[in-house]
Amino acid sequence: MLFHRSGTLFEDMYWIDGTTGEVIAKALDEKKEEKIDYTASILKTIQDRCNLITMHTHPNSMPPSIADFNSCFKHNYVTCLVICHDGTVYQYISSQKVPPALQDIYVQDFLKTTHNERDAQIMALKKIKENYDINFQEVI
Repeated sequence: MLFHRSGTLFEDMYWIDGTTGEVIAKALDEKKEEKIDYTASILKTIQDRCNLITMHTHPNSMPPSIADFNSCFKHNYVTCLVICHDGTVYQYISSQKVPPALQDIYVQDFLKTTHNERDAQIMALKKIKENYDINFQEVI
């Protein structure tokens, strides 16, 4: 996944059956930067499935976005991974929808003190986690 998209802002994604380990769907030819489009074929394949694990890339090496958390919640994924091009891996889960603009509001506030986008993103997610049923961690 990382080699395939190296040097671009395009993402790849896999949907994995958590019981068998089988890859049941994949998105490897996205046309929009920093976004995975759920095609009709992918939606049909994942509908009514439980125990799904997702894995997708973040070429800009940022932690999961609120869109990532909300997708996790909407599709009832068991767990999700973000694989970053700098080698960082984040595991995340969501049991509740989060307002999409909330992360941006917190990030802008934290950027005033940290001046580092990645740190501000992590601080924002920790703040959101205080009031919403989401969880994330860097996998070491």
